[in-house]
Amino acid sequence: MSKKNWIKRISFTILFFISIALSFNYIINPYGVFEIKNIDGINAVKNYSISSEMSKFHYALRQDPKTIMLGSSRVEHINPKYLEKYVQNKVYNLGVKGSGITSQYYLLKYFVEEKQVKTVILGLDFYAFSPINVNTGKIPLRYMGNYTDDYLDSLLSIRTFRKSINTLKDNLKEKDFKVNQNTGWESYSEDYKVLDNEGNIWLKNRINSAFPNFGNDKHFFGSSEFKKKESIKKGLEVLDKIILLCKKNNVDLKIFTSPVYHKIYDVIEREGYLNTYNYWKKELSKYNMIYDFNYKNTITKDYRNYIDGSHYKSELGKLIFAKLYNDEINDLPKDFGKILLKINEKE
Repeated sequence: MSKKNWIKRISFTILFFISIALSFNYIINPYGVFEIKNIDGINAVKNYSISSEMSKFHYALRQDPKTIMLGSSRVEHINPKYLEKYVQNKVYNLGVKGSGITSQYYLLKYFVEEKQVKTVILGLDFYAFSPINVNTGKIPLRYMGNYTDDYLDSLLSIRTFRKSINTLKDNLKEKDFKVNQNTGWESYSEDYKVLDNEGNIWLKNRINSAFPNFGNDKHFFGSSEFKKKESIKKGLEVLDKIILLCKKNNVDLKIFTSPVYHKIYDVIEREGYLNTYNYWKKELSKYNMIYDFNYKNTITKDYRNYIDGSHYKSELGKLIFAKLYNDEINDLPKDFGKILLKINEKE
């Protein structure tokens, strides 16, 4: 065989296997970027995204919601059905794990300006304002209507091929979804299964085992810069942009602070973030519109309202939305939720 023919055969073989990999990635569609049919037992369950933000963006586009929920994984864990009671339209949960206020702004801006979303529920976390989570770099192309990068990430990657294989395996084994593509809800179904089997003793031990070392990751409380209250000013500026954008587009914006487990407040104080935390609350109070659940109260002191040390149970969304929409339901504690109000500067 001549060298020329040998090169041709090698090239053909390489191209053949690349085309097989591309086709496989496209059909399995592990990140949910492409609008292709989901087939039970093949690609319906997708639990291996490389970017929750990218995947949920494309899922939400296809659902065309009129109301969106934004925030971190704490918001992502709230079933949108609890909100639909009040808004009476299609709700999509665009909460993204570990997201900062900047990522949340980009999502909100796109869906308000390009998809005419008219109701936004934004759940705020203290750590989302940390300088490590306030991205001031390059804006992803998807927010400018260019999906090229997302398509390339979903097709031309060995990592994606591996995730496609794992996705197929999950479907063949009939595993549960982690994030419901139709609603954006992160179910934590495996955790609740264990809870059903093991009971509240297991839950209490699980939650308490997260302390006192909770949040050592740099995205939470592992940043020395975050201890300086000035470090969150850029994040607060992004929140300003969110509020102004919604006013400009006549969007009904409701904002709340997430009710984290009470021991997290002790971590904030012990690790030296209390000045920043107090400054965050003071700045949030200037808007006279933000519902605060982020303090020690009847709900946050009860471990049974949480599924782990960081995340409250989905059902807590019923109480949060009842407060936001002034619904006097029977099981709403009086000390759970208050509007942060601007304090007189002389006080």
